[in-house]
Amino acid sequence: MTSPLPSSAILRLLLLLGVMPAGRLAAAESTSNTAESERAKLEFFEKEIRPILATHCYECHGEEKQKAGLRLDNLADILLGGDTGPALVRGKPHESLLIEAVHYSNEDLQMPPEEQLGSYEVEMLEKWIALGAPWPAQAPTSARPKAAKDAYGFTAEDRAYWAFQPLAAVTPPALEDDAARQWAANEIDQFVAAKHAEHGLKPAPAADRRELVRRAYFDLHG
Repeated sequence: MTSPLPSSAILRLLLLLGVMPAGRLAAAESTSNTAESERAKLEFFEKEIRPILATHCYECHGEEKQKAGLRLDNLADILLGGDTGPALVRGKPHESLLIEAVHYSNEDLQMPPEEQLGSYEVEMLEKWIALGAPWPAQAPTSARPKAAKDAYGFTAEDRAYWAFQPLAAVTPPALEDDAARQWAANEIDQFVAAKHAEHGLKPAPAADRRELVRRAYFDLHG
C-alpha cells in the first residue's frame, strides 16, 4: 500500500495543474504547516507525556484524589494548580513548579514522592512545557473552583467522608422480593440485597463444604 501524499505536496500539485493561484497556495501552505505542527505536538503529548502523567501522577492527582488540591489529568486544572500555585508556565519549563518537583531540587517539593523520574522522562516534560503544553481539545477542561478550607485545612467534602461520620442508628432497607428476604440472614445482608435489587443482580449460590474448605485453605496459606 502506498503512503498518502503530504498535504503540502497536494497543494503544489494543484498549483502545477492551474487549479490554485500562487497567492492562495502560500496561504494554504501556511495553514497546512500550522495544522501539521499542531498534530505533531499532540502526537508527542500522547506518545511521551500522557503515559508519564498516567503512570506517576494520576493516582494522587487525578479524578478520584487531588493531594494538595492539585489535579493533573486535564490542562485547565494543571494551569490552575494546587495549594502552591500553577503547576506550569507555558513555554517556560524552568519557571514551572512541575519541573522543580521532578528535578528534586527542592527537598520540600519532590514528585513523585516514592521515586524520582528518569532523566528521559524529565527531559520530555521540559520539552512538552517548552512547546506550550499542548493538550488534546477533547480532553476535560473544566477546572473546578477551589473548595473552601477550615482552620485545620479540611474542606466540607473532606468532613463528609463516610469514615469520619459519627455512629448512628440506621434502619435496614425493606425488601420487597420474597427470595431476597429469604436470602438475607441478617441486617447487613438486607443492605446487600437492596443493592442487588437496585442493579438487577442476584446473589451467588451458597458455597458447598468443598468450596468453604478451599477458601479457608487460601486464607491460611495464600
